[in-house]
Amino acid sequence: MRNLRQILLGFVSTMLCATAFASGPSVLVLGADGDNTITSGLMGTGLFSSVNYYNTASSTPMIGDLSGYSAVLAFTNYPPANPSGLGDILKQYVDNGGGLVINTYAFSDPWSITGGITNSGYAPLVNVGSNGYVSGLLVQTAPSAIFTGVNLGTLTYFNNSNFSHPTLDAGATLLADDGYGINMIAINASGNIIANNTFPNLDPNNGDYYRLTANELLAVGAVPEPETYAMLLIGLSAIGFAAKRRKA
Repeated sequence: MRNLRQILLGFVSTMLCATAFASGPSVLVLGADGDNTITSGLMGTGLFSSVNYYNTASSTPMIGDLSGYSAVLAFTNYPPANPSGLGDILKQYVDNGGGLVINTYAFSDPWSITGGITNSGYAPLVNVGSNGYVSGLLVQTAPSAIFTGVNLGTLTYFNNSNFSHPTLDAGATLLADDGYGINMIAINASGNIIANNTFPNLDPNNGDYYRLTANELLAVGAVPEPETYAMLLIGLSAIGFAAKRRKA
C-alpha cells in the first residue's frame, strides 16, 4: 500500500507541474480598437493558455464577461462606446479580486477610460488632459518583477503626440519613466493595477515589449487556473482513499 501511495503522490506532483506549465492563466484584452494584434503578441510569450479579445469601441462588457480571467488588459485607440461605464465595470472587476493592466490611450483625451477605475487608489496614472510626445524610452525607476527577462535597452514602442503626460495617483509607485520625467509605468498601492503609458497593439514579434506586458498581467493576476485546484483535489482524494484502505 505504501507503494501505491508513493505512486499517487508522484502522479499528483507530475500532473500539477504539467498543468502549471502547460496551461498558464487566461487573460482578456479589452481594446477600443478593431485590430487585435496584441493577442498574437501575448500568446507568443508562451505564458498564457488563452488570450481573448473584446472590442470596447462597439460595446461595453458586463462584469460576467470579465469573470474567470486571471487578469484583464484595457487600452484604447478609439473612444470607448461607454467610457464611464467601462471604467465602472473595471473597478467592479478589481473589487471582485481581478488584476488589471491599463495602457494608452486610456489616459489621453478624447480616448480615455473614465468612471470608477479613475477613483483614487485605482488607476495609478492619472489623466490630467495633457498630451504630447514621449521619448520612446523606458527607464526603470524602482525594482519590480515586471522587468524580468526584459531588455529595456532594445524594447521599442509606438509614439506620437497623443500620448498622455499623466500624474501619479496618491500611494502609487512609479516603476518607469521615459528618461525625461514623463511617467510611463506605475502600480497602485494595492498591487492589483498597473498602468503602462504605451500603446500595446504593435508588431507581435516585438518580444521584449510583449514579455513586459505579459509580466505585468502575471504580476497583478489572480490565483492559478481552476483546473490546477481540481487536479490537486482529485489527487488528494485518491491519496486519502488509499490511506483509509491501508488502515482497514
